[in-house]
Amino acid sequence: MRGRGIEVYGIYRYKDSMEQYLAERSFLFNAWSEFSCPDSCGRIGCKHPDLHISISLIDLIAFSLVSGQKASDLFRQYLKIGFDPLYEKEPWIGRISMELKKPCHFLDGKKCSIYPGRPIACTLFPESCFIVERSEALLKKDLFQNFPCIQNPCFVSSQRRETLQQLFEISVKEAFLSDFYLF
Repeated sequence: MRGRGIEVYGIYRYKDSMEQYLAERSFLFNAWSEFSCPDSCGRIGCKHPDLHISISLIDLIAFSLVSGQKASDLFRQYLKIGFDPLYEKEPWIGRISMELKKPCHFLDGKKCSIYPGRPIACTLFPESCFIVERSEALLKKDLFQNFPCIQNPCFVSSQRRETLQQLFEISVKEAFLSDFYLF
């Protein structure tokens, strides 16, 4: 951990190191973010079955540590095998993945019961939607028309943009690690 914990790419050898990795990762989840779900939000993203939330093995370990439940029990109760298309124009080309069952069972009213250990996909949404190439096309998708956070975009500072990019890179590495061990 350098400085305040920005370098979190390594997968560590010891349990304490995994807990440290997850703590540093959790720090990045909110670092320099000015986003919070508006009170008017009905948590559509947590409930909508068409919004697939991919889960890595690292996400599953984080769920387990935050909830105090066994990872295998969490998998059986709250996750399913899914399919992530790699290209929108070719939705049949993709990867097999773990994903959250919807509505999300970790949603407790309007709060996430595993917030410090939530999936990276949940952390990236919606801020990353505002900074990607062709964001206007993404934000105009029918799926997002009822999302208050999409209709009223939040400010994303340059520090937060860098952090989101780091989280995206971490997400890709964790997905690769999951694919390697699972499939």
